[in-house]
Amino acid sequence: MNNKKQKHLINNLINSPEVLGQCIDIIQPSYFDPEYIPHVKFLINYHLKYNANPTVELVNSEADTDDAYEKYLIPVGEMEYTAEEIEAFCRQSAMTDAITESFNLIQEQEFGEVYKKVSDALNVSLRRDMGLNVFDDPEQRMNKLLEDLEYIPSGINILDEYMGGGAVRKQFSIVSANSGGGKSVFLSNLANNYALQGLNVVYVSLELPPEMVFLRQAYIMTSYSHRVWKQKIPEIAKKMNEFKKFGVGDFRIVRMPIGSNANAIRAYLKQYEVENEFTPDVLLIDYLDLMSPVSGTKNKGISEQDKEKSEDVYEILNNYDMIGWSASQQNREALKMNSPDQSVVAGGLSKMNICDYWISAFMDGNMRLAGDLMIYMLKSRYSSGQNKSALLSFDEDSLKIGDHDNPDKAEDLVRQIAKRKNNKKKSKEQEILDSAVESGDLNLPGVEDKEKERAINTRLDRLREELVDFSDEDDNPPIHENHDLLELLDFATTIK
Repeated sequence: MNNKKQKHLINNLINSPEVLGQCIDIIQPSYFDPEYIPHVKFLINYHLKYNANPTVELVNSEADTDDAYEKYLIPVGEMEYTAEEIEAFCRQSAMTDAITESFNLIQEQEFGEVYKKVSDALNVSLRRDMGLNVFDDPEQRMNKLLEDLEYIPSGINILDEYMGGGAVRKQFSIVSANSGGGKSVFLSNLANNYALQGLNVVYVSLELPPEMVFLRQAYIMTSYSHRVWKQKIPEIAKKMNEFKKFGVGDFRIVRMPIGSNANAIRAYLKQYEVENEFTPDVLLIDYLDLMSPVSGTKNKGISEQDKEKSEDVYEILNNYDMIGWSASQQNREALKMNSPDQSVVAGGLSKMNICDYWISAFMDGNMRLAGDLMIYMLKSRYSSGQNKSALLSFDEDSLKIGDHDNPDKAEDLVRQIAKRKNNKKKSKEQEILDSAVESGDLNLPGVEDKEKERAINTRLDRLREELVDFSDEDDNPPIHENHDLLELLDFATTIK
């Protein structure tokens, strides 16, 4: 924008408090030519302090220039024109700044920060979300919430009960424990349970290498002991491959350096989205204490850093519509407590203030030998679970955590895939298959009779190959087109 036009738009802003108020959130004095920066800065500061515009005479006295601004009445049409031109000018200036500042960031391989700067520049706009009108058709809004709100089970029934039915997308939950108390194992169990239900999972490790996290996931998923895995590799692999056939979710484990921030995670998620053409459903970060805030750590205490890190993660979950879990250490006071409270959180309460749920896990040596683990609900923002506790089961061999009386088996979790797919539009043959799996008529592989197991696998492979898509327009396809499908379904339902 040329110098003359910049001055005219500034003059319009001086004469129109309405337009300045509309544009003030996106205007940065640095966007303008150097000679106008002091004028714009004075205009904005005055408007924010006194909730009114300075007079033209006052601006001229502050501007200290012979090229004075003028007082005039702006037509309505030009007011709209001014707002639109200011919006376009600010967006273009923000993009120019983002590109300029990105040169050094690219050299330092800070691609997450580059993405954020460009994204922020593209979002410079006068269009605002005016909020939710509480009295605007409340019945329709509640029915839509009932339809859209999905409580996703964690695979631990008592935990889901305390969370009001399970986790909801865009919620952030944290598990804390003493050093060696099982917080990473708890996250691994959650990751396993979500993936086996058909959800796409990303597990970010800032501590262990991905190979070791994978090995832990293999124990949990297949219930094989970590003591015998070297002798049971074919069996473990076979069982994991069987689950894969039934549509389990994409499950990625990625190692990031200690001190990584939310922008590094954003950069990874963007690459994930580009390569897979979908985004994850669940993000687990192991663990929050090892991250750094996006704005850096200089001159910041632990409490302030924890607050910013939690806010950074929360924004990622909202941007990507994901369920979020992380973990945190507990302080020394927790070692002395039989029943922990919020004072046990290492670093203070700042991160607890941000998250939606906080679960403290406790397991001493005797409990480990007995196969017990206690959880305490220290915070529950959306349910009545706060201050409740529960005894869970812990298998020291496989590291599997579950309900104490009736822990879910991996096969039970896989059956949730059909329920989850019911929320999406499917072809009719997929509805038939999902219904059969959900009702238990199609048993998962893994029965003790090896001959029956091979028969099931063979027939199910044929089933996948032979399915004929029913079109929505043709509700009564010729029987001969689906003879093989019906035959295979009849066969599968007879095998137990």
